[in-house]
Amino acid sequence: MHMHQHRRHHKHAAGEYTLLSFCKNHAVCRVTQIDGGREVTSRLSSMGIFPGVQLTVSNNSGRGPLVVHVMESRVMISRGLADKILVE
Repeated sequence: MHMHQHRRHHKHAAGEYTLLSFCKNHAVCRVTQIDGGREVTSRLSSMGIFPGVQLTVSNNSGRGPLVVHVMESRVMISRGLADKILVE
């Protein structure tokens, strides 16, 4: 069995943040940080996801990819990528 310990909340100098993967359906949140290298940041940026952007979670079943609305687009994000996106 493969066990991962995910921290639901992250402390940051400006406050407390959570991972996008923990956001509930219909949650409206603002991206505060991308916890990944240049490739991850670039990939998310091409989907319109970057620090400061607001998005709405339209489907987070707790497993598999999440569907979010960002700007005028509907975007599917893998759980692995959602675990790298900090939101408030």
